Amino acid sequence: MSQQRLVSTTCRSQASPRATASWLREAQARLAYLVDRQRGLGLVSGGTADDGPMLALWAADTFASRGHEVVCVSAASAGRGGLIDALAEGFRLAADESQPAWRAWQALHQHLAQNFSCGPTTVVIAHGVGDEDPSGMDDLLQLAHVGSVLDTRLILILICMPHHGPAVRRSFGNWIDLEIPLATSDV
Repeated sequence: MSQQRLVSTTCRSQASPRATASWLREAQARLAYLVDRQRGLGLVSGGTADDGPMLALWAADTFASRGHEVVCVSAASAGRGGLIDALAEGFRLAADESQPAWRAWQALHQHLAQNFSCGPTTVVIAHGVGDEDPSGMDDLLQLAHVGSVLDTRLILILICMPHHGPAVRRSFGNWIDLEIPLATSDV
């Protein structure tokens, strides 16, 4: 039996009139392609401060309803332990802040390896990328590396504001399988 999990404690957004905009429909179609084809890493850049969380929430709801395991985190509001603790919490892995971070990574590796052998595709959505503490970017890079090394069914969707796009693009380089630029105004 495929397990569905949607953890969206930090992906909350109010629907806006822009929700029916053509840019949003295009972004949704491209994200669906990324996940359906298990392409690896997608970068969404552009739009407004409200667009990232709104798109993240849509993606989380959509992909969870399709049977994927989905964890959605706000990179900008990750707690004291950084994104690894937020991810561990999202995956419902035992996360003890008194333990070293490598224990959380070890649990995450095991979880992803188990999903690869018998579980659903895992979709991690991080919005607010670039606004986080520098260690948050390191956590995202390590997660991308884990997905590529373990050859798991891990889809990583990074959503950032336009001014963070170049830095995120440089950091992730060849790992980006699909880049989705958002319009900054409704066309």
